[in-house]
Order: sequence, then C-alpha cells, then structure tokens
Amino acid sequence: MPSPATAIICLGSATVADNAGDVSCVTVSAKSKSELATSLQSSAVSASSLSSITIIVKSSELTDAYDSMALAGLVSSLRPGGTVQVKVVGDYASCDLGPVNDSFLLAGLSAESERKEGESRILTARKRDTTAEPASNKSAPIRLNLGGGADGIDDDDIIDEDDLLAEEAAGGVLAPPPAVDAAARAAAAADDCGGRKACDDCTCGRAEKE
Repeated sequence: MPSPATAIICLGSATVADNAGDVSCVTVSAKSKSELATSLQSSAVSASSLSSITIIVKSSELTDAYDSMALAGLVSSLRPGGTVQVKVVGDYASCDLGPVNDSFLLAGLSAESERKEGESRILTARKRDTTAEPASNKSAPIRLNLGGGADGIDDDDIIDEDDLLAEEAAGGVLAPPPAVDAAARAAAAADDCGGRKACDDCTCGRAEKE
C-alpha cells in the first residue's frame, strides 16, 4: 500500500467527511492534548512523506484540546516545503488563536496565511526547505590597515582566506601571513604630517629635522 501524501487530524470532538476511498489521505482522531503529538504514529506515515497536515478543532475546544508543543512532534512526518493547516471551526472570533501561532513558532514553521472559510478560520504555515542550495559562503578578504596608500591600505596588506585554505590543502601547511616592516610602520605612525613637507609655521619640530 502506498504511503499517504496528506493527513487530517480531528482534534477533540471535531469530525470530517468520510474519505475512506482516498488512499492518498489518512484521517486520524486525537481526543486530547496528550494524543495530538503521537496521533500519526499508528498510521502508515513515513518520515518526511506528507505534503500537508490539516488539524481540525472546534473553537470551543481550542483552549482545552490544542497543545502548542504537540505540533513539533508532527513535523517530522512533513516533507520540506510541506504545509500545516489548523482549521478552527465555529465562532473563532471569541477564541484566542495565539496558541496556534505559538505552535508554528515552536515547531520551526514559517507562518504563511490566515483566512476565513465559511464559519471557520484556517491558519497555514510551511516547513522550511533546508535542501535548497545554500548561499555562497565564500569569505571576503581580510584587510589589515598597516598604513600607506591613499586610503591607508596597500594591496600587499590584503589576505585572502580562501588562498590560505587552498595552500593548506595543497601542501598541508598553512601559509604564514605577509611579513610586516615594523620600522616602516612605526615611522608612518610617528609622522603626523602624513609625508608632507613641514609647514612654514611648523611647531611640531619637523622643520628642524629636515
């Protein structure tokens, strides 16, 4: 028998139309909060196999029957990019939908929409697709300001991390950073005039040194 693609969980006294002939959908009942997290374990549902999970609950039973922590135990059955819908049936205007939104957050789902459908309110969230191509993590070169150049940076002062890693992989030894001319660096730091000639009214003593 093929594994179902969708699941419907009737929470508390909520019911749904009979779909016994639809082998692609499994319908289960969870009478209480304690049963919600494990409601799919007795069905033929494989890990990461479902495209959607729908939880149906009456608005009058939402507070007593819906467990914000339980949804986290169900998402392992959901494939990446799959959706979870919580359908609150009845006078939803008088009940607090906060526990539903909290459950999306606690389960690591991304809330997508909230819409009205007849006398019901349907809240939808989606499981993040972690199989998508990750963004490039190529690191930018590290710039060391050692003085010199128009902006205080010389090309020789730039270290490319990727080049260092490539050299390590090739030779097994991490290449040392470029040598620093300590004397030149100290002289540049001590030169308050930035290499210019001494001013006519010099007071720092540079005119005497020249």
